[in-house]
Amino acid sequence: MRVRPMLAMASVLWVLAGCRQYPASECEKYLAAGDVSVRVPMDDSSNAAIPLNDRQVLAGTFAPPATLHIKRAAVQIGNSGGAAQGKVALKLCQDERCTIGRAELAGSKDNDYLPVTLESEFALQQSGGVVRYELTRESGDDKLVVWVYPAQGKESLTVNGNPESKVLNLMLYQR
Repeated sequence: MRVRPMLAMASVLWVLAGCRQYPASECEKYLAAGDVSVRVPMDDSSNAAIPLNDRQVLAGTFAPPATLHIKRAAVQIGNSGGAAQGKVALKLCQDERCTIGRAELAGSKDNDYLPVTLESEFALQQSGGVVRYELTRESGDDKLVVWVYPAQGKESLTVNGNPESKVLNLMLYQR
């Protein structure tokens, strides 16, 4: 009989969906494992690499995907096979609240997510305004790119002063 496995799968899917939202205690109650991740909404049918050179800033917005208490984030980068050096900073703001985090490129993986630990927990409210972000190359060479994807809604990215309907591939984590 297949009913029992289907019921078990349905309850797991419900728990996973519930873990995408605050309170984090609900996630920890059902999943003793680590962080719960939520990706910023995007159309992943295509992507493009945008260079992020020393002192360059990429700024953008996205609609909050859920109500979360974010402790860290990650951005998808390309680091020329591990050759990129330096540091990046990620600033997240919603309404009047902001937080920032920094990450070293040394030891990062090419075409993967670069984890960025935030200085303070960021309470993201789904009912709040759009989230504004800035990814800044604080130091380094010209061997870093970030992966951008087509936007699905309220997302936008300013590239060289021009707003585009694109978004960084950002992952948000709550514990």
